[in-house]
Amino acid sequence: MLVQNSLLADGEQIVAQGQLAALIRQVQVFDGRGGLDINQSIFGNFNFIERVFASERDLGSRRDSVESVVAVDMALHARLVDLSKLERHIQAHPGEKGIKRLRRAVRLADPRSESPMETRMRLELIRARLPRPSVQAELRDATGNFIGRADLYYPDRRLVVEYDGQNHQDRLVADLRRQNALVNAGYHLLRFTAADMRTPGSIVTQVRRARSVLATYPVSPDEAA
Repeated sequence: MLVQNSLLADGEQIVAQGQLAALIRQVQVFDGRGGLDINQSIFGNFNFIERVFASERDLGSRRDSVESVVAVDMALHARLVDLSKLERHIQAHPGEKGIKRLRRAVRLADPRSESPMETRMRLELIRARLPRPSVQAELRDATGNFIGRADLYYPDRRLVVEYDGQNHQDRLVADLRRQNALVNAGYHLLRFTAADMRTPGSIVTQVRRARSVLATYPVSPDEAA
């Protein structure tokens, strides 16, 4: 099984910094067919994870802790590492160097995240003490027809939070049709770009405001997952 470099397709994703850069440098092990050989299980070794998280900066700083979660999300989503194995290792090695950092990253990780910027946006909301949103939630209309998946979703407000990367322009027509279908089905949308990510507090302020003015809806067990 191969994972291509599409993990880094969005030029707006700041992939050349901190632990994420270390992750990419060490993950790019090619097997002659131009892809990443998952069978090498390079993430199965905790020492590799520790090297990814190590950097010259203080790992307790905001940026480093965020990038640690980004690295774990990417590894989980690409199936380079199994979440249950990471959790078992953490439990079995409570005093090992770097375990506390790894435990914090794993606690916030979500294998459904599909891009580094999506992860960063999710963490921005969580660190602002907003409720933890659902990731890549499937959205349906009143008759049960599938409309699409949301990057982030608050089912108690029917609020969709999306990150639009560079490829948004390439799929503009499809995105607009999907947005119209969501609005007609009673969903509310907030869409953000890299410019919003670079403006401190912008995304949090808008999401908090939307949650304060939107009606509250009952949440089913499936939606809460």
